[in-house]
Amino acid sequence: MTLLAVAGCSSDPAQPDGARADAPVPDAPSIVDATPDATPDATPDAIPDARVDGPGPMGCVATTELVADIAPHRFRDVVTDGTHIVTAEYMTDGTGQPIDGRVVSRDLLASAGTTLHTSISGVSISTQAEWVYILDYGTTAILRWREGESPTQLITGVSNPQSVVANTTHIYWSSTNDTVDRRLIGGGPIEPVAMMVDTFSLFVNETDVYVGDTSPAVMWRYPTNGDSPTIAWDPTGSGFAIGIAQVGGILYWADFFRSVWRRDLATETNTLIASSAAALARPVGVAIRGNYIYVVDQFGADGSGIYRAPKSASGGTLVKVSPDGIGADVGPVVLGTYLHWGEYDKLWRCNLQL
Repeated sequence: MTLLAVAGCSSDPAQPDGARADAPVPDAPSIVDATPDATPDATPDAIPDARVDGPGPMGCVATTELVADIAPHRFRDVVTDGTHIVTAEYMTDGTGQPIDGRVVSRDLLASAGTTLHTSISGVSISTQAEWVYILDYGTTAILRWREGESPTQLITGVSNPQSVVANTTHIYWSSTNDTVDRRLIGGGPIEPVAMMVDTFSLFVNETDVYVGDTSPAVMWRYPTNGDSPTIAWDPTGSGFAIGIAQVGGILYWADFFRSVWRRDLATETNTLIASSAAALARPVGVAIRGNYIYVVDQFGADGSGIYRAPKSASGGTLVKVSPDGIGADVGPVVLGTYLHWGEYDKLWRCNLQL
């Protein structure tokens, strides 16, 4: 691995369509941090930066290192099963269509990784506990994998597949037909969940399915018991929910057009955490560790890269914490003390606790 000792952080905005062998996808659900919160969301941050995320607000700069360069592939998704970093990777043909898709698993020390699944087209992935769910665009099949086992095919013939998520009982998937469907993991009939939704992001817990819709530009909540849907977040037509993640009783997400938000699931109240100082910012994914929310911003105020804000903030400003010259397209995801993200065809990480 290559260790960088640089300051600042900016690079040309990376194209989501161009990643190398371990690329996360903006449409993919963000990964929930397994590290317990150090302080409650509703209280000011009580733990100094040096104890939680390295020395001060630029703690990621001196510890950023290259994990893998996968050219000519690029990244679509970066997730974790709690033990490995798992990536969806692909190339494109002359018309821009995805080809040569693959799913690769890496532990913290491996740059090459182990290929779990290949596709003639693209792949999308997500995780639920130790399980990795794989959506193969070429075979229109959904598979799942966990350490020590081979990928097992669960569903075939998914119509116009887009993204996949799961909770402990069901698999959910969206399609370009503007629908969301589900099926029991163990088998059974396919059940419709949502119709006429232009799905930009998809997230599920045990009680609700959250759909980031682009027309209208709202985040819907569909109860898993079949009750009527409600609007969980309405940015008055100005943004799209993406990178939805949950830690404890708090839901976090990025507004594709500038900001990051949280929702208290008990009180059903939404709070703007922080916004970018850039008018054309594009946050696409979030991860939570300790007192902070970390954000991949493709067009941030100080260039493409990793930004952060206190997760308990209200109306704050996103601050860049990754080095100059290193961009960000997909992720981020936390494994142990490391934050991982994809930049086109490169997989980066930094140590948040030094």
